[in-house]
This record gives sequence, structure tokens and C-alpha cells, in this order.
Amino acid sequence: MINTGVYIHIPFCVKKCNYCDFASFVRTDFEDYFKYLSKEINMYSDFLATRKIDSIFIGGGTPSFVDYKYIGQILKLLDFNQECEVTIEVNPKTVTSDKIKAYRDYGINRISIGMQSANDNELMLLGRAHNYTDFLNTFDIIRTNGFTNINVDVMFGIPEQTIESYVHTLNEVKSINPEHISSYSLIIEKNTPFYSMNLKLPGEDEERKMFTLTSEILDSYKKYEISNYSKPGYECRHNIKYWRMQEFIGFGVNAYSFIGNTRYSNFSTVEEYANAVCKGNKPVRESVEEDTQELFKDEVITGLRMCEGIDLYDLKKRFQINLYDGKKEKIDKYVSMGYMSLDGNILSFTEKGFSVSNYILSELI
Repeated sequence: MINTGVYIHIPFCVKKCNYCDFASFVRTDFEDYFKYLSKEINMYSDFLATRKIDSIFIGGGTPSFVDYKYIGQILKLLDFNQECEVTIEVNPKTVTSDKIKAYRDYGINRISIGMQSANDNELMLLGRAHNYTDFLNTFDIIRTNGFTNINVDVMFGIPEQTIESYVHTLNEVKSINPEHISSYSLIIEKNTPFYSMNLKLPGEDEERKMFTLTSEILDSYKKYEISNYSKPGYECRHNIKYWRMQEFIGFGVNAYSFIGNTRYSNFSTVEEYANAVCKGNKPVRESVEEDTQELFKDEVITGLRMCEGIDLYDLKKRFQINLYDGKKEKIDKYVSMGYMSLDGNILSFTEKGFSVSNYILSELI
């Protein structure tokens, strides 16, 4: 039986953050949406019957914003056992002890908290609904209710942030000892409030320093991907599926799937999504079957995000494309400069190389 991951998109939020370009909306028509979501999942019952679900990720939006009973209703539609990694994203302003207890009873065993910063002024500029005290209270509620697999998201390169304030955030999150920490650089996207604002952002050198300091300060964690750190055995199974080009199926507004060689995307508005489901149609907006060259490029890009890198021999065997022969001069150059490592057939970025990985990848692909 094929292993598959399941992603469930909950598009509701208390408020829209200033940097967010996700399919998320400040609305409360929860009941209707979860009816549509249930119908969509049931449309795939034959497909799911041939799969073993080994990871579930409930993201958003803010899944913890909705009444927890709806989360339970959806999880009851999926056949998974206690070995399955089941993650839900939560916002510190929307967490209660009753909600966390219910999540545990539903089979959820991993919680991801969107902290972003330990500095209240930075949280306010980001447009977050919580402050740092709210986060600490939330973390305590989750830990007290028996969760032993907690991720904390932090962000660098945000408005008004300094190297000192980012170091403070890292030290604070490290002190509470979560099992997993994700550290992402802010990207200013179009169609967000930040895009049209005159922001005081850290410079490129400061951002690069923040990136380097992340690994230095989180030295008690294992860095396994460019932005992710964990204690041994707590790597995020669901996200690894994305980076290793493994199968996953997404349900809900704007959810994405990767099955076989095909990528699928659902409609990006609640209205389009609901209209399709009500007509008995799968709410797929677009499906794209990738050819060998595209799959090869995707696997190189996502594989090199991971610290373990890529196996050049394995790639050649599966795709009949020899990356090293085609890019030997560039690869050798970056290895000699200390940006990449070539150990036998394994090509990977060094810590130094990760900070300029986007540029290097543009030269290799």
C-alpha cells in the first residue's frame, strides 16, 4: 500500500496579518465550509482506500480559530492510526485548554505554534493578534495537556527587527525547549499590506547574519533543512514529503496535491470551491503533469533544501540526467569555495552555502 500525506486547509483567521498572501479570510461561516470539505474528502474515498495515511497537516489560515468540533468531524473521515503524524497549526490568541484536550482526543499528536517573535513591537508591526505573553500561556497549555511534539515558528528579516532582537527571540524559544523550531525569512509579497508600506527592514548583510546566528544559537537542535531544526526523531514528517517529492493530497480552498507526476491545485476562493463541490465536482482549479525534465529540476531544488542533500547517482539512474557532468565546472567551483560539499555521490549545501542557495540553484538548474 502506498504511503500518502494529507493536507487540510482551514482558510479562516481572526485577522489578516500584514505579510500574509495565503488563501485566508476574516469570516466565520465555518459550518458551511466544513460541509463542503467533508464532501470533497468523500469524493476521494476510493483513492484513500488504496493508501496508508502516514501524515496529516491541518494548516491555514488559523485552524485553531474554528470550533474544535469541526476539526474532529474532518479527522473522523480519515483512516489513520496512532503512528500517523497529525499536526495542527495554532495561533496563540485562539487556544484554550478544552480545545487542546479535544485535539489530543481526536488523534492530533503534533502542534505548530505561530510565535514569529518574542518582541511585542515586532508582533504588532506584523499585524499578529497575539503578544509574547499570549504565546507563553499557549505553550504552557499545550505542554500541560500532554503534547510532547511542539513546533514553534519564528521569523527574521521583519520590520524594525535588529540582530539583537532576533537573538533575543531565538534565546527565548530555545529556553522553553520545544521539540522543533522553524525559522523563516520574511518575504514581502504583492497583494499584502506590507507591499505598499514604507518599511524599515534589516539590510541584506543583517539578514545573512540572522540566518547564520540561527544555527549557532540553536546548537542543541539538529538542522535538517534550510529553515528547520529539531531534536532527534522530531523532524516534520509531512514537510519532508514535500522536499523529497513524495505523494500528498490536499483538501480545502487553494489546497495543493502531488500524485504520480501530476500537481493539482484547488480553487482559491471559498465561493468557487463551494460551487464546484455543490455540483458534485472535485474542486480542482488546475492540474499539471510534469515531464521528466521538470520533475528532475523540482527534485534537485527541493532535495538541496535538506541538509542531507541529493544523491547524484540515484538521480541519474531515475531521470537519465547527469547533473554533475552537465554542471561540473560550477559544482566544483562552489565546492572549492566552501558553499557546497560533494561526498562521493552526495551533493549538499554547507551552512555557508545555504545563505546564498537561491543564487547557486539558479546556476545549477
